[in-house]
Amino acid sequence: GWPVENVYATVSIVCGMIFVYLLLVFTSHLGRDLLETTILAGLLLTTGSMQLFFGYVENYVIISLLLLGTLFLGWLALQGRLQPVWPVLGLAITNAFHPSTVFIWPGMLLLSFLCWRRGRVSMIGAMLQTVLPPLLIGGGVFALMESGSHGVSALTGVDRPGGGDGVWFVPLFSIDPEWANYQPYLMFSAAHLLDWLNIHILISPFGIPLIVMTLTAVAWYGLTLFDSVEERDFGAFLGLTAAMYILFTWLWNADYGGRKDWDLFAPSAFVYTLLAGYLLVRALPDRRLLKESGLLVVAVALLHTAAWIFTNTHPLPRE
Repeated sequence: GWPVENVYATVSIVCGMIFVYLLLVFTSHLGRDLLETTILAGLLLTTGSMQLFFGYVENYVIISLLLLGTLFLGWLALQGRLQPVWPVLGLAITNAFHPSTVFIWPGMLLLSFLCWRRGRVSMIGAMLQTVLPPLLIGGGVFALMESGSHGVSALTGVDRPGGGDGVWFVPLFSIDPEWANYQPYLMFSAAHLLDWLNIHILISPFGIPLIVMTLTAVAWYGLTLFDSVEERDFGAFLGLTAAMYILFTWLWNADYGGRKDWDLFAPSAFVYTLLAGYLLVRALPDRRLLKESGLLVVAVALLHTAAWIFTNTHPLPRE
């Protein structure tokens, strides 16, 4: 059979092709005209996280595709076209491929609540549709891992969360000297902030800045972002999901390896960059201004990402 690296690389490229197709379909619904669709798709296609689809050997490739599908299903559910069980199922399957995505469940809980509040599902229905899928899929994954002798013993041993030292979150008060090379700073320190900013500038140079600037302008000038309840509900769902993912990237204790383990946090960029684009196209009703600013951001991001992908065609320097 194929070497495992070839299998992963093929999966990466195939997932990338599906991702692009799904993104174009999603943004054609999310954008109100061709310009908005172009900017939304362009922002995501020029994130540094797109490197995942160039033959990358990790599960982050699969969860990136599943996250996009989950967001699309969430949009359809909030439009009243689907029951909330479908985006819930999407996130539960995503969790099965990587536990880091469990952190964004508050967004899904909000989606189920909003579907109930708008009368699209009963309270009992919302609770069952929200609780049963993750329980069933989680139980199935657990049983599969146990049957392969890679269950609880692995999760509490060699594959325990939190990297080599098993510490889940960036330390608040003290650093274990034994792990100082992998855990070099406290949570609220300039060094941690610098590393965190560096990761996000790499995976999405305009994502977080666009969110901050757009929300600041909305608050300062009293702008109206959304034309309908459905748009506002999706903004709330996407906003909470993105906020939880960004918070995860700040709290989680990654044992930094090659390229600062950027891949662990890379899928978050697809979520918050979509939020950035969604806010931007809704905040700028002037089509000319949106065209000039939006396409400029996409062009600069493309240069950034092209350089990043080119860099990854070269092997890591050896110490």
